[in-house]
Amino acid sequence: MVVNHLLQLGLSEKEAEVYLAALQLGFCSVQKIAEKAEINRTTAYTHIRNLITRGLIKTEEKNGKAYLVAEKPEKLRHIWQTQEQEIRRRKLTLDLIMPELESLYSVEEEKISVCKYDLKDIEMARDFLVSMRSDFIYSIFNREELKQIDRVNEKDKAYAEKLLESTKLYKGIVIARVKQVNKFLQKLNTENDKVFIKYLPFVKYNIPCEFLIAQKVVTILRDKEIIIFKDKFFATSMKILFEILWQEAEPIDNLC
Repeated sequence: MVVNHLLQLGLSEKEAEVYLAALQLGFCSVQKIAEKAEINRTTAYTHIRNLITRGLIKTEEKNGKAYLVAEKPEKLRHIWQTQEQEIRRRKLTLDLIMPELESLYSVEEEKISVCKYDLKDIEMARDFLVSMRSDFIYSIFNREELKQIDRVNEKDKAYAEKLLESTKLYKGIVIARVKQVNKFLQKLNTENDKVFIKYLPFVKYNIPCEFLIAQKVVTILRDKEIIIFKDKFFATSMKILFEILWQEAEPIDNLC
């Protein structure tokens, strides 16, 4: 039972047994402590050195010979009080430097990261976008500029479904010459309660790229490449611009 309490004070099981043996033996040798604690002499040496460092065992000379002797049990209280003071000192130090550490962490977190993918690697880029789990996703798609990829196949549908599962809200703006979308987008717009799609006229808003905006990520799809920017400030700026365009956009109500 006493051994368990000593473990809670930070001693190892063998250190506790060696300390208790020394308490009972008084002035003694390493061999006597090893026998009392039922451990070998080499192991006893190691734990005795640790206990000397902790201040629980000391060496004293008696009749011209050096002996080991345990400190009084009261020394445990002093050691614990010293440890408490050290813990408080470290906590105060941590509280002092925490604002600076948080500042450094924030700077590191907000460093901009840019990844480029060829269009042939679109599946890799899509996997990343699905994995980011953003609360919202805003998209701007120019049908006139990107006609070559304005065809929805089964992979596109599967990607769209996974992307919608990864977010709480999706808003899309389609830029086109006529206020129409394909059947797949029309179905999403009418049947999914977190999907909202609007239209902007091509003649006025000829944005040449597709944009996908999330909390900390902006994706740009151009003719032959995909560029992913990981930066909260850029993403926030693009979100604000999107919301301005969203106010100008009109609801979609036709099929192409």
